[in-house]
Amino acid sequence: MSYMNKTTVSTCVVIILILLLVGWYAYTVSQSDQVTEPNSAQSALTTPVGIAEYTDINGNPVSLSDYLGSVLVVNTWATWCPACKEELIDFADLAELYKGQEVVVLAINRAEPANTAQAFLNSIQVAEGPELVLDPSDHYYKTIAGFTMSETVFYDTAGNIIFHKRGSMNLEEMVVHTEAALKASVRD
Repeated sequence: MSYMNKTTVSTCVVIILILLLVGWYAYTVSQSDQVTEPNSAQSALTTPVGIAEYTDINGNPVSLSDYLGSVLVVNTWATWCPACKEELIDFADLAELYKGQEVVVLAINRAEPANTAQAFLNSIQVAEGPELVLDPSDHYYKTIAGFTMSETVFYDTAGNIIFHKRGSMNLEEMVVHTEAALKASVRD
């Protein structure tokens, strides 16, 4: 076999492997709007504070179970996530839209220091809106079996998962799922 043929065969094998990898990734992303196993994300609401060690920006302990009784929208984010910037702005708008209603929007930062998270929120001018929760051990993301950025879980007032989105969302989509959580809560 000549050098040219070996190079052509090698190139074809590499291209085929890349196409298979891209196909697998596309399939995975297309399946990402499905709800995860209820026990994983639901257990995130009832994990004792001492285990999860969630805090607010001032270092005060936060327990996600304190939000039972409200529709809860939980978004995971990090400063290194390019899509999180626009999404956090939309979550701030969502929180404003439902202000005074039984809806709480939490933005759980993935294992970054408080000053890093706060500086990022200030830089994108999201001073109010979603409540900032710090998760230094990245417990919530692991509990919901996260594998993309960002991930958002919508809970009804009883803590049942209504929808789990893997990947970024826009405000319109957020409103649709918040309304579904509110409607599911009325039936409970």
